[in-house]
Amino acid sequence: MTENRIVQDVIYLVSCAVNETVPEPDRVYNMNLPAVYALA
Repeated sequence: MTENRIVQDVIYLVSCAVNETVPEPDRVYNMNLPAVYALA
């Protein structure tokens, strides 16, 4: 998984939080969550 993908995942999750929407379960399942948390 590239760093670009991890950045996109962080942006997606922040966007969901700002817009008060629930992230798509399939998309979250495929995320590298330790890398996402490390970047955030």
